[in-house]
Amino acid sequence: AEPWLDTRDSALRVDIERLSNAGIIRVPINTRPLMWSGLINDLEITDSKALPKHLMNSFSRVKSAAKKATRINNPYQSVKLSAANESQLFRHFGDSTREQGELSLRRNVITEHFAYNFEINKTLNAWDGEDTHYDNSYLGVILGNWMISIGSIERWWGPSWNSNLILTNNARPTPGLSLQRNYSDPFELPVLEWLGPWTTSMFITKLDDQRVIHNAKLVGMSLGFRPTQALEINLRRTAQ
Repeated sequence: AEPWLDTRDSALRVDIERLSNAGIIRVPINTRPLMWSGLINDLEITDSKALPKHLMNSFSRVKSAAKKATRINNPYQSVKLSAANESQLFRHFGDSTREQGELSLRRNVITEHFAYNFEINKTLNAWDGEDTHYDNSYLGVILGNWMISIGSIERWWGPSWNSNLILTNNARPTPGLSLQRNYSDPFELPVLEWLGPWTTSMFITKLDDQRVIHNAKLVGMSLGFRPTQALEINLRRTAQ
């Protein structure tokens, strides 16, 4: 029950990339969180009976996941316990744990205009000495074609699976405000319409650890567009 896909489902990302490469999904897909709304639009206008056999399973899985995730007023709760022989220093797309031992409690829901995810993580032998975290918790509101949210949201900017030059899930997300375009509809203006489906997101967060400059902020903005099926362009900028 969330309006977007985060960085923790690698299997679903494989299906989305497969459909994107085939031209079924037309919206930009290399900026996470990735809004469900644009993906659902592309799936709904696709004639599933005309799909090649090797894409049928991917199409069905993504469509089923989208339907489940965007149900209105249908709360979702989960409890997860994980254990490892050591803390994970370097993380990759799809990784959902960090420490030797973690207990995670989660609840989320979507209404017509609001969405929230409350997630509390209790850790064992945390490398930073903090045993309680609220990573991926947020409260969001949809205004027109925009979603405004406040919380600690994990971001992944780029097409790589192992790392990126700016933002990944390697560092813990920091609390702050973010603004993201909901649907990825193309411009209707001459010339700009050539950019194809486009999306943008921006944020400002507070870096909460001890550092030389107190109350430091991290600011970022990403603009992505897809002029052709084979080409996605993303312009990104961050600053402290």
